[in-house]
Amino acid sequence: MGVQSLWKALRAEEGLVVRVRGSDGDAGQHRVATEVDGRVVAVDLAQWVVQASEKRVDYEHLREARCVRVAFERAVNWLRYGCLPVGVVEGRAPPEKRALQQQRLESRYPELKGMGLGGGGNWEFNCLLQRVADLLRALGLPVFVAPGEAEATCAALDAAGLADACATADADALLFGARCVFSTLRLTAAAPRESEVERADMPAVRRLLGLAAGGAGACTALALLAGGDYDLGGAHAVGRVGALRVVKHLLTGRQDDEGVLRRLRALVAAGADPAVEGLVKCTGCKRCKHEGGRKDAVKHHGLRNPCAACVAAGSCSEDGRCAELPGAACGCEFHRREGERAVARVVGRAHATPGFAESALAAEDAYGTQAREAAAAVRVASAALRVFPGERLAWRSRPDPAKAHACMDAAGMRWAPELVRRKMRPLVMEYDATHPGPQAEFVPVRIAKLAGQRAAVADSAGCWRYLLEWRRTDVGDPAEVAADRHWLSPAPTARQKGGPANGENAAEGAAPATPARRAHRSDEESHATSEARSLRCSAIQEHWPALVSAFNERRAADLAKARNRRRMAKTDGNTLEGMQAAMARFAEFRARAALFWI
Repeated sequence: MGVQSLWKALRAEEGLVVRVRGSDGDAGQHRVATEVDGRVVAVDLAQWVVQASEKRVDYEHLREARCVRVAFERAVNWLRYGCLPVGVVEGRAPPEKRALQQQRLESRYPELKGMGLGGGGNWEFNCLLQRVADLLRALGLPVFVAPGEAEATCAALDAAGLADACATADADALLFGARCVFSTLRLTAAAPRESEVERADMPAVRRLLGLAAGGAGACTALALLAGGDYDLGGAHAVGRVGALRVVKHLLTGRQDDEGVLRRLRALVAAGADPAVEGLVKCTGCKRCKHEGGRKDAVKHHGLRNPCAACVAAGSCSEDGRCAELPGAACGCEFHRREGERAVARVVGRAHATPGFAESALAAEDAYGTQAREAAAAVRVASAALRVFPGERLAWRSRPDPAKAHACMDAAGMRWAPELVRRKMRPLVMEYDATHPGPQAEFVPVRIAKLAGQRAAVADSAGCWRYLLEWRRTDVGDPAEVAADRHWLSPAPTARQKGGPANGENAAEGAAPATPARRAHRSDEESHATSEARSLRCSAIQEHWPALVSAFNERRAADLAKARNRRRMAKTDGNTLEGMQAAMARFAEFRARAALFWI
């Protein structure tokens, strides 16, 4: 759940939350790829398990299978976008979170309502987390076990520079010191139009609060007032708007949020200012907008009740009436101190909330304890992984289809080993291309074109992948080598399978056969698709610059030929010789196309 409505507060301000959709066309798909390419993202695996448990499209009665399949698909898609997921397994939650755990347990199992079973851990949920963690390890991805809150460990990885961001729907990661949080990270390599990214970073939080540094302490203050995981209710009848006003009031004139929690405790303990609480209605003049001088608002000043401001300005009429100022804001104390009144209302409600001071102090200590324990655990784990200061976590281990199949089979997915390997081939190709070496099974040999473009065009905006030609090495089991080479080979056409060619009749009187690039659905599944053979431009540019240079030269030559053809068509298009040349070029193009499909 996290901080109540913190994401709503960020979304309400223009430019604080970055949201990019692949449905916005090629430019949107390119922006999505740019947002995540090269990022190391620490992900709270509990979010994946909860979302998979609610998804009942496949394996309706097998939660383990659903969770493992969702984790597998997400990990593959993230990696193909160049985004490295770092799994974080939830540890034992602090006692302050017992109320939230009880609430979640009752929402899942209504028959247990009122039995007080929360806070002791959920054995079934922990088993699901372990299934997902084992699968990620089989894919060669780093996995951390949090000592407590997973969000705290994600934030510690981000703060330590081991990761670039956190992926969690909760805003608690900002309280624990995360630099960047993805609330939505939906990536689909096979259908880029369905991809979507939404993120906010700590600089955006600082802009919201008017700070130049810090931000985690201010977010904690918001959680204490509006409610969070460690204090569900917060202050009575105080929402995000009121809590945000109080926090901004505490930060007025300051560049950072140091000491904001201490000032919040002192403010709530003192209660609202009686002088400000006494301002209950407008006492201004409706004509000149100055203080009216009465208990209630007045229509205008007169000789008996002159306006000191208007008299000093010499704008009063002969009968003592003040000058009319249409459109001006009321300057009475009630309206002039409107911000202070709003803060006083929130402070008064917090002061009157039974036990608020004690619960807020306990929640503050819990947030601090979780952050410190997570930071210590990250330091120990990074030392064990031999990740030195200044380095990020990396995809160091090769994906193992056999181990991945064992994890899936244990979860009840019942995928055949051949199916698992076929689905993992694009992932293995991604690893081999970004980790070239003698153990590589797949080697890119040529860039065919920019993925998504059918011809050579000068404008490559929106393209973020190359369509590659690959070579399968002799590394690995001979049977797998043969299967991979068959998968990379072009799928047979209807002519190659002995069927009728385009325009021919299978029997006398039969209709012409429909032209097809692939002879059968099974052939399409057994051969590599264009999407499976595509790879990010940034990865090829970094690891295979020679292929990029050769492709750019070839592409420049193709563009020059296209320009020459267009120029010749404009020059000779109206002459008999030009028309004959154009027809000859068209016939040559058709012949080459027929040879290509054969």
